Amino acid sequence: MFLNVHSSYSLKYGTLSIEQLIATARSLGIHQMVLTDINNSTGAIEFIRQCYKQGIAKESDEIHKGNIPYQIKPGAGIEFRTDNRLLYVGIAKNKEGMRELNEFLSYHNINNIALPETPPEMRNVYLIYPFQKSFNQALKENEFVGIQGRQLNFLYKHPLLRQKEKLVVWHPVTVTNKITYRLHEYFRAIELNTLLSKVLDEQKCDPGEFLMPEADLTRQFEQYPFIIQNTHQLLNSCDLSIYFEDNPTPSSKNKFYYTNEGFEGDKKLLRQLAENGLKDRYGENNAEATARLEKELRIIELKNFCAYFLITYDIVDYAMNTCGFYHVGRGSGANSIVAYCLRITDVDPIDLDLYFERFLHEKRTSPPDFDIDFSWDERETIQRYIFKRYPEWHVAFLGTMNTFKDRAIIREIGKVMGLPKEEIDSFTDPTKERENLLNATYQKLLAVHQYMKNMPNQRSIHAGGF
Repeated sequence: MFLNVHSSYSLKYGTLSIEQLIATARSLGIHQMVLTDINNSTGAIEFIRQCYKQGIAKESDEIHKGNIPYQIKPGAGIEFRTDNRLLYVGIAKNKEGMRELNEFLSYHNINNIALPETPPEMRNVYLIYPFQKSFNQALKENEFVGIQGRQLNFLYKHPLLRQKEKLVVWHPVTVTNKITYRLHEYFRAIELNTLLSKVLDEQKCDPGEFLMPEADLTRQFEQYPFIIQNTHQLLNSCDLSIYFEDNPTPSSKNKFYYTNEGFEGDKKLLRQLAENGLKDRYGENNAEATARLEKELRIIELKNFCAYFLITYDIVDYAMNTCGFYHVGRGSGANSIVAYCLRITDVDPIDLDLYFERFLHEKRTSPPDFDIDFSWDERETIQRYIFKRYPEWHVAFLGTMNTFKDRAIIREIGKVMGLPKEEIDSFTDPTKERENLLNATYQKLLAVHQYMKNMPNQRSIHAGGF
């Protein structure tokens, strides 16, 4: 029944971690909810997998007989907003729907294009528009209108009653109580870079946006049973269980082959490059190096990681021979003589007696990682090459999530409270800690700090991770 749930990944808006959301839902006996964070799907996989790990689903009448573990059926999607204005909510029917939603959002982010008022057709996505008094739009098969309990009075003679199969229950979830609502207000002030007292009501969530027992929510719509039925039908038709991978050896999602000839072509090319590099590094007829090379190639071929080495070689070769860039290959990759012969690294594993098994061995299921450093002013050139060289949607930067940290939190809270800079500086001065503990304002800041600490703050990009 909850189609529009925000977690703390709705940055500077949501107040609940994934763990808190699931725990609260379980305490209330909730069976279905959809995580729809604002303009991102960062928490979707974590949410889906945590829900599926809760246990086997049981009928509600069985749950109330005792503490029987049950499973919350998770849904996921994205809430699309522009300038703090809700446009629509997209809910994925399946894994393909998540792809459509993320590609739609990524396209607009990458090209710096504003989100449209009406999204394009997405076959595997349900789109939910917010209810409006004057809503008179012809809706497609996968489009619905979400209506809140307090808006039901506006349905009298409303045009949507002619499309009553398009109405669904819409109860957004952002907070749990007055304390987390206050935290939400602090987040909004920080996001808007204004004083706490100047945040407008329309820039905040409604104080009633909290989880409640499903029976309480259903009771609000008891005069409109078709709305409840529409909502259940929508939720029941969504299935994201494919994201729950309870598998200790998940399959690789990397590019499988480098050459057009597949595995045999990759195997032949890697061996040719490695043997040529062996002569350059060790000269002719070096028995020890040859034996080490054969051992490594056997394991690389066995684990089907030839393409992985060839892609890395391709990047390094471009940097050295096309751009004239210097690079440093480091980490456990330096234990490989194949990497040394391909000039991915410049560390001789035989001379330094380094064990290849620390980098790759027969029981390893995931590809090893190469750490390759370039000068700060050369990275962008390499990045452009990688994105141009390899297929679209198969190359990505490694993302990071920055969180709120101790002194930064005090400063942020102090600013939105309107405290002077000198006072904020004194609160972050370690030498004045004992004196600050007697200050009532500082105690208030500490109370907010305890809730905000380590919560997601902003998304960022790793300096060079792909």
